[in-house]
Amino acid sequence: MFRILRVFPRNGSYFLRCEAKQLWTSGRVCAAAAAFVYQKRLDLPLQTHAKLAGRKWVPGGLNPTNKYPEFIASPKDNFPPVYEAKNSDQVKSVSEWAKAAREIVEDKLVDYGVILFRGMPVEGGEGFSQFLINLGYETMGYEGGLAVRQKVAAGVLTASDDLPEVTIQPHNEMAYSEDYPKKLFFYCHVAPEPGRGGETGLTRVRDIQAKLKPEVKEKFRKLGIKYHCYLPSKEHSQYKSWQETFFSEEMSDVEQFMKKMNYEYKWCENNALSYSHVLPAFQKHHKTGEELWFNHVHRHHVTNLSEHPKYTDQPDLPPLRFPYHTMYGDGTEIEPEVMQHIRDVIWQVSVGFPLLKGDLLIYDNMLVQHSRLGFSGPRKLLAAMTRD
Repeated sequence: MFRILRVFPRNGSYFLRCEAKQLWTSGRVCAAAAAFVYQKRLDLPLQTHAKLAGRKWVPGGLNPTNKYPEFIASPKDNFPPVYEAKNSDQVKSVSEWAKAAREIVEDKLVDYGVILFRGMPVEGGEGFSQFLINLGYETMGYEGGLAVRQKVAAGVLTASDDLPEVTIQPHNEMAYSEDYPKKLFFYCHVAPEPGRGGETGLTRVRDIQAKLKPEVKEKFRKLGIKYHCYLPSKEHSQYKSWQETFFSEEMSDVEQFMKKMNYEYKWCENNALSYSHVLPAFQKHHKTGEELWFNHVHRHHVTNLSEHPKYTDQPDLPPLRFPYHTMYGDGTEIEPEVMQHIRDVIWQVSVGFPLLKGDLLIYDNMLVQHSRLGFSGPRKLLAAMTRD
């Protein structure tokens, strides 16, 4: 049986929108139904739950007052929803797979916040790049981005080249910038080995917002967030240089970027770059119009790096000499208990699971945060970002 959701005209024909497994249009099966089978919950094999409390190299995890859950929660109904590729003769080319996936993304991404596509015949960085091109969204570069990444193919970067043992906190991509992606893509090129970590995390922004203390939200709403960056020149950098960040060897290119973004900046000793700007803690969603907790306050706070393996031998390094730091918009420091509360809430509402080779996660970057638990052994994800 078909459950009809709506009827609408297109190209002279009338289309019936039905359940994801059974989409039908006047005489031909539509792309999504021909390509994918939907399931509302991700089936995981029996496994040891991914431990969070007491885990090494988790920012805030050493704080004795932390309220992190002992284990990261398992996926829930439609978080993420799964669309598994069919072995169908009706879908043969990359463009057809992309067309089918885009149909689902356009129809469902705002509802779910994130979608997992599994089993598509997309292989490696070039294959992922071709798939993105055929999706038809406008990819964006990573100029000014502060994660450690390398370009792999057109529109494709490594997801993170940070040390594998480090846990990357849940965050919205580039929420420290006014030029942030609307959609975020992660493709699993090399899956983590069972029992060795590397789980991918999902966190609904609405769930964070609902659990944060009203007085915390109100103070950030009033003051905003000041983002400060200090990037050494490449010959003096141990984390990321300004040359890597801005994909240029020329100071003039960096200055042009600073002026375009209206950042305050100065050149420091040994050609290091210091810059800062203030942004709101909340932003309106580009489609729904709802106000969302959208920022990088915990991810770019100095404690994210002061508890990082690369900085354990520099306990007296001032906050403004780390690659990044966040403060209230008036320049005052954020109270340690407030920072810990934000991190507690975020982990309490997160879910996590290991990706399989070929998996593709597509996020609405404003609605769902992403993260990675530390790991050992092989694991490699590729990433892409789009403006629409």
